[in-house]
Amino acid sequence: FAVTDPALASAKESLMYLIGHLGEFETKPEWLKGRNDILSELCEAAEFGRLSQKEKENYLMSEQDEIQWMNTLEDEKLEAREEGLAEGESKGKIESARNLKVLGVGIDIICKATGLSEEEVQAL
Repeated sequence: FAVTDPALASAKESLMYLIGHLGEFETKPEWLKGRNDILSELCEAAEFGRLSQKEKENYLMSEQDEIQWMNTLEDEKLEAREEGLAEGESKGKIESARNLKVLGVGIDIICKATGLSEEEVQAL
C-alpha cells in the first residue's frame, strides 16, 4: 500500500495511510490542517494520547475554561438582548403615552392602553 500524497487519495486510502503512519507524526500533518473530519479528529486524538498525564489534565482544564468562557459570553449576550428589548418596550410605551396625551386622550385610558402608572403619564 503506497500513497504518495494523502491529500489527493480517497478517504479510505487517507485513513489507511494515517493509521499506518500515526506514530511518525509529532504534529498534525499539513494535509490534515484546516479539515474538520474523522481523519483530523483521529490525528488530534493521537496527539492527545501522546501527552503526559499532567499535560492532559492541563489541556482538559483549558478546554473546560474555554467552554465556561463561551457559556458566560452567550449568557451575557442573551442578558444584554433582553435588557435592550425591555428598554425598547419601555420607550415605546412612553412614546405612545406621550402621543395619546398630545391628542387629548384621558389619563385613565392612557394608563390602561400603555400599562404606565398615572404618575408616569402625568410626568410626560
